[in-house]
Amino acid sequence: MEPIQETTSSDLLHRMLDEDQSLRAFIRSLVPDVHDAEDLQQEVWKTLCVKMDHYDPSRPLRPWIMGIARIHVLRWRQTHYRNREYSSEELLEKLADEAEELQEELEVRKEYLTKCVKHLPAQQQKILGWIYRERHSQKDVASKLKRSVGSLQMQLTRIRRGLRNCIESRICREEVT
Repeated sequence: MEPIQETTSSDLLHRMLDEDQSLRAFIRSLVPDVHDAEDLQQEVWKTLCVKMDHYDPSRPLRPWIMGIARIHVLRWRQTHYRNREYSSEELLEKLADEAEELQEELEVRKEYLTKCVKHLPAQQQKILGWIYRERHSQKDVASKLKRSVGSLQMQLTRIRRGLRNCIESRICREEVT
């Protein structure tokens, strides 16, 4: 029986890790200082790991994670209330709600981006992979392709524009239906 629990915990941890970018964006949208946001994200992760056994798998994971993050942000806000840089709790709540809504939109856009990239020619997919997945510099990619950095930048601009148009057209089609 125990190995099944380990697999479940492992699967849950992987699903939680898939939400890391959304968690970072959520916290960063509510905490102005990058270092404070990073510290807060680490605290949220500690809590998530401790509370993993309390997660109800019949419920969506993201709202559970964001709920815990929201509590941490509110606690952080209470300890930093004297700093005028930080807004009122009411505004913080409103920002948190809007950040959650934006996360849903970002997920849709990310899904469409994946689909749109798959429709690109193989060479363009390779270029995007080198730059965004493997984090090669434009100079290295241009060198690999035996092209100038300027021509690579122009191609990237065209690829991004095409992807943006593809995503927007998919969103428009979804809104019509």
